[in-house]
Amino acid sequence: EEKPFTGPSIYFHETIILMRKDTALGKLLEQELYIEYLYMVLTAWGMHSLRGGPKLLEFHDFTKEVKAIGQKVLLLEDKLLGEISESEINLLHQAMVENSVMRTGVRIVGNSKLLHHLLPNLVPPIDGANVLHFFDLEGSDIEVFPELMLNFKTIHNKIDWAKISYDGPMNTSHSKLIDNAIIGY
Repeated sequence: EEKPFTGPSIYFHETIILMRKDTALGKLLEQELYIEYLYMVLTAWGMHSLRGGPKLLEFHDFTKEVKAIGQKVLLLEDKLLGEISESEINLLHQAMVENSVMRTGVRIVGNSKLLHHLLPNLVPPIDGANVLHFFDLEGSDIEVFPELMLNFKTIHNKIDWAKISYDGPMNTSHSKLIDNAIIGY
């Protein structure tokens, strides 16, 4: 009811999701416009603060990191959250450990938001204020990612998705709907 997502945060999110629905990830990673939209959505989602908060890499370096991460997770393009295996979670985790689009800030937050837009049906966007706080896991930053993914998978597989309505511009995938529920909680 509060509709916290407006303006650029919703516009760039919807644009990226539509681009992903229409085009294979490998093809999108070759398009500068797609990389630019990723840069814009992450900025709109708070990943580049002018007042001492998180900072994205400069665009040239961001592009390299997006392509590196994208190539590492390309095999997971058609995977769904409820089907992900532990070895696939480890592949995602390894990509986040080896590469980052963040210059400063919590790597799990920026990288998961990037991965959400690369693999919207698989990776939820993780934020510190809601998701990390909700699960209250032991460990620092990126270390908790595998456990978070297993928690999201468990929640996903307990939901009767036939009874869920997708109304609303931020309700774009199962992973995002679970994220929205945690934010709402």
